[in-house]
Amino acid sequence: MKKLKILGLGRCIIGHLEKALNKDYSDKILFDHHYLLNYETCINSTFSQKESSKVSTLKCSPSISDQLFCLEKLTSYDICAIEVFPPAHLYIKDSIFACFEDFSDELKTAGFKPSNKKEAAYNEEYILIIEQLVNLVQKNNPEIKIILVNGEIASKENHIGSMRLYNLLNTVKTSNTFKSDKIQLLDMNFLIETLTSKKQSSFEISFPHIYIQHTSDLKFKAISRDTKHATPFTRKLFLKSFCEILKDFNFNAPQIEIDTPKLSYFDVSLNKRAKNYLSSNTTKEILLEDLKNSKKFSLYVTYAITTKDEFSIHVITQFMHKLSSISIREEELKLYFYHIRSICTFEISEKQNILSLLLGLANKITFLKEDELITSANFALLWIKNIYLVYSELYNKSIQKEIVIFQNNLNKNSFLLSFDEIKTILKNTKILTSQSI
Repeated sequence: MKKLKILGLGRCIIGHLEKALNKDYSDKILFDHHYLLNYETCINSTFSQKESSKVSTLKCSPSISDQLFCLEKLTSYDICAIEVFPPAHLYIKDSIFACFEDFSDELKTAGFKPSNKKEAAYNEEYILIIEQLVNLVQKNNPEIKIILVNGEIASKENHIGSMRLYNLLNTVKTSNTFKSDKIQLLDMNFLIETLTSKKQSSFEISFPHIYIQHTSDLKFKAISRDTKHATPFTRKLFLKSFCEILKDFNFNAPQIEIDTPKLSYFDVSLNKRAKNYLSSNTTKEILLEDLKNSKKFSLYVTYAITTKDEFSIHVITQFMHKLSSISIREEELKLYFYHIRSICTFEISEKQNILSLLLGLANKITFLKEDELITSANFALLWIKNIYLVYSELYNKSIQKEIVIFQNNLNKNSFLLSFDEIKTILKNTKILTSQSI
């Protein structure tokens, strides 16, 4: 039997769909995912083979290959899954557009520089780029079916998520380009609203992670909810919805079976949900073990911050004390990243004097050598950035000595300093520690 071939364009949510379908249903489906941060890279870049060969060897994420060549074999696919999301800022080299998670010295030396595009190109006008992409896909493969995918939540009413995404989704829903029986929209917002009405989940249960939102110059902005990374149950339900759309397009699709968890603590009120949840989890030893799961930990932190429950706050500080004693290697940088992000939001909110422990962990990262950091550089940068956001916001004379020690250690790590964001952090830290309180 011929396999259903799916081309996926976008970020993590497309990757989750790809992994699930290729892992469990590879006999029926072949799903190719190309990681992209801005669709202009694949539709508006022009280059010779010599130029593309030169930049394709650069170490970066997303890869240059994904960004430039993801549409090469369009005619061989039955489905194109396109994530709808606000784009990342572009970098340009001659007529090649690209985006990078981290803009390193290597990319700068290769000739890439920030694009001078106006903000409207990344916000109000980006719908035109998505429409251009869809038109290009359909032109090259008139029979292909398109699924526009939004895997995040964004609510103006509840002040959740990105308003850029919220506005973009509204323009997608009203665009005439997408009014076709060959195009459907899969929207996470609709899924969460449905789950909430059935008392099976809610926004913070489905998306438990929280983080520190900051300005472009790395100043604290707000404590926010991570609206990109859902729980396994939510992701599986999203996968089921994706497969149902495949069936709507008359393709053979897997039947996804789901066990719906029972939420004894559910209430329409966030505060009551939080109190119900915390009151059912009161054994410290069991809690400290359960909280090794980053999603459970983040949800626990959310509810502790919401209720200001003293026992829960104590448990979180105890967890941090245990975490501060670990060795830092590639595995730990990845395993505990979401814990650290949640702890940083917790400390800014509750001010429990655990900043010195966070700085201790940051120092351990600065002691790692390039070969220990190369495969986990992005996680190392994110750890340091989150800890920086805490000490820059809560700075006082009592922690100045620990910050200076970290500053000096960071200044000695040439690999970390090859990233612009780390250079900014070091520069800002030096300014901070030179000030008198």
